[in-house]
Amino acid sequence: MRTNATLVFLAAALATTSLSAQTGTLDPSFGSTGYVIETELFEAKSVATYPDGRIVICAGNRLYRFLPDGTRDAAFGTAGEVGPIGFNGENVLIQPDGKILVGGELNAVGVGQDIAAGRFEADGTPDASFGNNGFVQVVMPNFDYCNSTTLLNDGRVLLTGSSNIDFAAHLIMLNADGSMDADFGDNGHVVWMPVPGDNFGILDAAVQADGRIVFTGEHAPEANDDVVGRYLPDGTLDESFNGTGTTYWDFGPNQDELKQVELDAQGRIIVLATASSAGTFHSGSLARINTDGTMDLTFGANGFAALNTASTNYVPSSFCIQSDGKLVVTGATGAPGRNLYLARFDTDGMLDPDFGNAGYTFLELPNNEGGNCIATTADDKLVVAGRSQITGSGADLLVARFGPSSGLLVGDGPEQRDALRVVPCPAGETFTILGVEADASNGVLEVFDPSGRQVHVGYHFTAQGVQVEAASLPPGLYVAYLRTKDSTQTTRFEKL
Repeated sequence: MRTNATLVFLAAALATTSLSAQTGTLDPSFGSTGYVIETELFEAKSVATYPDGRIVICAGNRLYRFLPDGTRDAAFGTAGEVGPIGFNGENVLIQPDGKILVGGELNAVGVGQDIAAGRFEADGTPDASFGNNGFVQVVMPNFDYCNSTTLLNDGRVLLTGSSNIDFAAHLIMLNADGSMDADFGDNGHVVWMPVPGDNFGILDAAVQADGRIVFTGEHAPEANDDVVGRYLPDGTLDESFNGTGTTYWDFGPNQDELKQVELDAQGRIIVLATASSAGTFHSGSLARINTDGTMDLTFGANGFAALNTASTNYVPSSFCIQSDGKLVVTGATGAPGRNLYLARFDTDGMLDPDFGNAGYTFLELPNNEGGNCIATTADDKLVVAGRSQITGSGADLLVARFGPSSGLLVGDGPEQRDALRVVPCPAGETFTILGVEADASNGVLEVFDPSGRQVHVGYHFTAQGVQVEAASLPPGLYVAYLRTKDSTQTTRFEKL
């Protein structure tokens, strides 16, 4: 686990300032550059935020907590880390009382694997009031997987998953103390397997305000194997949902997993479809389904919002809903260089042109990066946790925070008086750098691409600033340094 310090420094400079007055830029108050890479920590599986901006990350059998400024929280475990926690965590949630809930699996050597859950106090110690000293193991005869963890308003915990022996799907309901909820299904356990011998799985779940459980899953070998269904609070299928309790869809090639489901403020169901293979590109859709199980044809194109075009190769991994109802997707771009990306969609399923560059934001660093999970903060900032990896090495933890507003405005503003500004932004063949210091006419302008290679441009000083001739530059992101004897100013820009 290592990083190239020189390239990371340059990438930090590229990320420090934003391209325009649009939202979706790195928040420089987090980790000084908007992101942190922890080379001694493992990549994230799940992320959650406190109302005060602290961040909790689940990375398998370890938990990490960061302060709002991007430093590790010394009040949590040892130097911000708790682990090993005794099982493999897949999902992390923060309860209203500040306790941390984790769902996952316990692999018992020679016995099998069971769905498990743990709860931790705010300081990272096990919560003795939950299960057996903070831990619950749901013993079943198969090799089981935990795919989602959902916290209900009354404190109960819903765990969903699948088995790789009988190929059934499972819903497990725990009381707030970790005991099985006798009022749900068969003593807290519901098995979804309508056709014996077929392969079933529940991938995610969300709970409505009335306690009904919406789930996404898969049913193989059905041709339309993407399933959305709903259970009543007692664990029986809700036949008012599409008349049968389930609805089957075909989201198209390379979209065979309804990986995530969320409910918007109107109770409508929003699902993320992606490919089961992380290396499969040109995949991914958002879809919105009405509360009765019919597709919401007012969303995107007939209910679907494609996350790729024929010329893009984004691999979506997770999404969140902001307070205004907009949807933000994160994941990774494809080869040759994998970068973390964000895409934001309006409530009608169309790309939000006011976010980043025509709806997209990219974190372009020297290594292979990707967003694995995303969460919003109380002030609507976006926290993305994922990975940074040098080919052939293990993945390191990457955490980035994107602010609701940019750090560099095209127009003048009192907080921007001393900042360099690129006009127009994005830049064309010719652009001007404004905001230069008074003695900068004796300085030197240096421009670098994201790989750290200096590129040559023509420039001359004018009364307004620096006029730059950039016709020779390929489209992409660059950082410019204006160096004088006593100071260095810097700015980031995009060349179209």
